[in-house]
Amino acid sequence: MTSLLLHIGSPKAGSSAIQASLLRAAADLQQHGLLVLPPNPYRRPLPSGFLAACYLSVEQLPRYLAARQRRDPDRFNRDIKDYLQLLADLLRFGHPASAWRWRARLQRWIASGLRRPSLPAVLSSEYLFRLSVEQICELRRWFEAQGIRRFRVLVYVRDPVSAYGSFLQQWLRLTDDLTHYNPWNWHYPFRQQLEAWASVFAPAELVVRPFCRDQLCGGSVVGDFYDQCSSWFEQTLVGPEPSSVNESMSIEELTLLQELLQAVPPDRRLEADWTVNMSKFLRLLRRQALELDCRPAQLQPWVRRLVGERHAADLEWLREQHGITFPGASPPERLVSLPDETSHFCLHDLLVPPTDRARVEQLRQRQLKAVVRDGLI
Repeated sequence: MTSLLLHIGSPKAGSSAIQASLLRAAADLQQHGLLVLPPNPYRRPLPSGFLAACYLSVEQLPRYLAARQRRDPDRFNRDIKDYLQLLADLLRFGHPASAWRWRARLQRWIASGLRRPSLPAVLSSEYLFRLSVEQICELRRWFEAQGIRRFRVLVYVRDPVSAYGSFLQQWLRLTDDLTHYNPWNWHYPFRQQLEAWASVFAPAELVVRPFCRDQLCGGSVVGDFYDQCSSWFEQTLVGPEPSSVNESMSIEELTLLQELLQAVPPDRRLEADWTVNMSKFLRLLRRQALELDCRPAQLQPWVRRLVGERHAADLEWLREQHGITFPGASPPERLVSLPDETSHFCLHDLLVPPTDRARVEQLRQRQLKAVVRDGLI
């Protein structure tokens, strides 16, 4: 009976590390009879998320896919169609169909006549986490039409306070508008999304794991993922542990980055070369920061308290339904007073400011020299 393990995230819970490992391990896993389904129709590692793009509206897509869709909607729709066909061919044949259209049609006709079972497979896409109940039903029906009969949906969830900090860091790389991360309003919808998936997949088909080092197999989300794969496919499966995937930024880096974004008009950030140049800028900034004794970014204590309290009921539900608990906030944080509710925040309202301004200035000078040396200005 053909099996599929579907890793759906959640976002900022180790998905990039899992996908990087799967990419490197794909050939070895196929030797064990396990097919690693690709993240896109281009037969390259990035971008990922195309399976979710088959169901989500453009407003719900990650930024890089939304940008592709807006740039050329017709091409994007063809890419999605090609991607679904690629997945179907891989499940039938274990490899893409012929590049010759007539030969590909013949291959599919023969496979249909022979009624060969689909190959066991694994697919990772954190953006699937946000699908609605109707979209999840449609996704399941599509895979069943390809011959999948056994499902395992794997999802990692993290402590809401930790999740807030990780999502905020990602957001700070894009914009200086922090309205979206107002702690009085921000919500990590893990309960809503888990309930949606649980309405389509039986309890035995849905596995929820804590994204918490102390509770992961071997202290690693990648190791835990392969442990789940080994259990599901009933054989020992391993993959490499990637390094330097989505590293956190220091408070000094974030401070300089926010200063830059505040100095750049919003319209400039919409120009075609902005994303490429910003990626180069961030790589240079990371390199300079690694040579200094920069400090990890930390949430302000009142932010930790407020986010924790706003998710208390959901965390209790997670404990009752899935037996998952996270280390609680320390007593001093629970005693921290909350400021008056407001809608306007700057970086250091939410994150503890750098304690050494001289280090910030040193990083600024290093980055300026690197930017000039690499021709970014």
